Amino acid sequence: MHRGCVTIIISGSVVILLASLALRLFFTTGYQQKGSAQIIYVIEKAMGEYKEDYGTYPEGGNSNVVNILLGNNSRQKLYLPRDSTVIRNGVMVDLWKHPLQINVKGNSLVVISAGKNKQFGDDDDITSQLARDRHQVQGEHDNN
Repeated sequence: MHRGCVTIIISGSVVILLASLALRLFFTTGYQQKGSAQIIYVIEKAMGEYKEDYGTYPEGGNSNVVNILLGNNSRQKLYLPRDSTVIRNGVMVDLWKHPLQINVKGNSLVVISAGKNKQFGDDDDITSQLARDRHQVQGEHDNN
């Protein structure tokens, strides 16, 4: 093989590597934020269906809520599919594979993703309200 061909192959490989890294850095976070908002929306909807049946939201920590939504309730009704990608190792997770926070206080439900930095209580958290807002915006966009 000629040196020119080797140089072209190596240069092409470096360009492909840099392009793939750039794509990962710039597009993965947006995808994970939107996907996590959708996960929260699905969980919120499942918990809302449970509330319609029982009059209250399922209570307890993340893993307890998972058990209830997966049929460990008096009706043995599934509110989420057993093979749901929302559930990993018995807890509901976001697309960063970090457990979601489920807060139930009476008739109030808040589901929170800690976001990319995996720390709750800062600006990159994704909440139920944000998930609803994004879903409504997507729904309005889809109808036009």
